[in-house]
Amino acid sequence: MQVKFTDDEGQTEDGVDTGGPKREFLTLLMECLRMRRIFDGPQDRKFLTFDNAAAKDDEYFHAGRMIATSIVHGGPGPRFLSETLYQHLTGMKNTNIEAIIEDITDDTMRASLLEISSAATLEELHTSIDRNSSLLQTAGCLQYPDGVDGKTQS
Repeated sequence: MQVKFTDDEGQTEDGVDTGGPKREFLTLLMECLRMRRIFDGPQDRKFLTFDNAAAKDDEYFHAGRMIATSIVHGGPGPRFLSETLYQHLTGMKNTNIEAIIEDITDDTMRASLLEISSAATLEELHTSIDRNSSLLQTAGCLQYPDGVDGKTQS
């Protein structure tokens, strides 16, 4: 890969690409990717999020190609991904990966999970589960544990 930058008038800048422009381009590519609609979360802990329009435009596929191109050509990887997502994508952990509630960017979902996790009695837990049953059912984890300790097992 050889990169040449142009000025505002479209004229290429003089100079031989000995790696600097290529690394700068790949760094800019990763920065642009970090801002795409397919990622959500804090700047240094982003997760993939589903966007129907992005899926139709093959944006997830193109993002993968951008990451691969950057890595293959000696540029930076996607350092903006959350550690949890990175471990999941690379298979670094062979066991189940445990996410933390604070990583959830959807305010409604985070509030629901915090409510369930803070239940102190079985009655409070079942009431919280009832109140958030549609969310839990959509996620495929609607269960009524036999004890308060079982609230994290779903």
